Amino acid sequence: MPFRPRYSRDEIRGNAAFAAARASGLSALDAALAAIEAQFGTASVINGDKLRVQRWLEKSFGHQEVRARFAYHIERIAALGLSLDQACALLRAECAERRIERIRLPSMVRNELHLILRLMRFKKMHKAFGEMVAAMRAPILEAAE
Repeated sequence: MPFRPRYSRDEIRGNAAFAAARASGLSALDAALAAIEAQFGTASVINGDKLRVQRWLEKSFGHQEVRARFAYHIERIAALGLSLDQACALLRAECAERRIERIRLPSMVRNELHLILRLMRFKKMHKAFGEMVAAMRAPILEAAE
């Protein structure tokens, strides 16, 4: 399968569903509904989460927006002295607990951080995890006016 940029995958998926529906003899309306379902379904939601995380990763961990978004969870992880594997397990357990309790407003921040930590663990970036925690906990230096 050729590489496709993440931002174009939903559109490609929708176009493929439309073409397949038309090839199977469905009406244009049914083909359009199949394309909409493919383009905006569950895979699109997951892809959107990954795109959001990708945008956070394009900024440095010391960036003010990144620090503001993940500060609470990083402070908790640092206060508990957790390793990368332990932090992943903690966030996974919290996400599972929220699903069991059927809380309707999921913590996007927790899910995004969990995805970042899973990526770091997959790439064996244990040293970078420590650097990330240190960068996010460092005091913010204000620009002199």
